Amino acid sequence: MNFYEVTKAIGKRMVEIRAIYSKAIGERGGPSERVVANPGAFREGERGAPTRRLVTNDSVKVEYSGHAYIWDGSSMHETGFGWGH
Repeated sequence: MNFYEVTKAIGKRMVEIRAIYSKAIGERGGPSERVVANPGAFREGERGAPTRRLVTNDSVKVEYSGHAYIWDGSSMHETGFGWGH
C-alpha cells in the first residue's frame, strides 16, 4: 500500500506530493496487515522527493500505472513483511 501526502496546491489543478510511510495497526507478522497513512513521515531518497502532479477526476497519477485518491482515513490491507514482496 502506497500513501502520498499533498505538500502544496499549485493553482486549481496541480499539486505537489511526497510519498509517506504507512504504519501497521493491530497484529503484525501474518500474511496480511492493516495499515494507515503516517502523515509527515516522508519516505527517504528519490521516492520521497517532492513531485508535481496534475489532478484529474479527483486523483493524481503516480508511478507508471497507478493513481492516488483522497484517503478516507480507514485502515487498509497490505501484504505482510516477507509474504510476497
